[in-house]
Amino acid sequence: MMRSAMTLMAASLCLSACAMREEPTQIEAPAPAPVAPTPAPTPPTHLGAWYWVGTIGAEATVIARDPARYRIEPMADGRIAVQADCNRGGGQYEMANRYEVRIGPIGLTKMGCPAESQDRTFLDDLAAARSFGAGPEWMLVDLLDDRGVMHFGRSDSARLAYYECTSGAPFWAAYGEGHVRLMADGRVMRLPRVEAASGAKYSDGTVTLQGKGAEASLEGIGAGRAGCTPPQH
Repeated sequence: MMRSAMTLMAASLCLSACAMREEPTQIEAPAPAPVAPTPAPTPPTHLGAWYWVGTIGAEATVIARDPARYRIEPMADGRIAVQADCNRGGGQYEMANRYEVRIGPIGLTKMGCPAESQDRTFLDDLAAARSFGAGPEWMLVDLLDDRGVMHFGRSDSARLAYYECTSGAPFWAAYGEGHVRLMADGRVMRLPRVEAASGAKYSDGTVTLQGKGAEASLEGIGAGRAGCTPPQH
């Protein structure tokens, strides 16, 4: 009788143990998260060809008569190619950080440029470069001792203009391909060129600069300006 009871108890324990040893649940490992491709590094915006349109100075301002003849081309390896009117050459430039820069000395060919050349002003300003800011269309180079700011455009057809008005304050306009960089009343605005019945018209829907020949008018900023022309020297 006792043997039967023990046999039953052993059988019961075996069933309990077997029940506890169930096959483990299979859990699928999550799929690895997709790895985003590493974007290609953006090339620094100051590299490539730039054309000098003029230097706006604290005491004197120079507007380049032919920007296509005054060109710099900073390269990624620290070299810089330079065209100063009829002479070409180059040198080195150094950047202390993203903005501080030192250019030169510059070695150039020794051709005799025309008497009205602006090469000396251009080279003197380059030698005084202190810092810069570059975008897709324009680069500004600040000069030592707050002498002024050199303005460069990406296009060899870029130009800088200063307007004095019979009605309203004077202003600056830097013309690029399909747009103008307007500097007026302490503001800087980019106005795209829009269709006009005659002359050239630039507008962002609020501010409008319109020109025909040498005369321009400006609306949408301050009291507006009319009868604006470059000063005659």
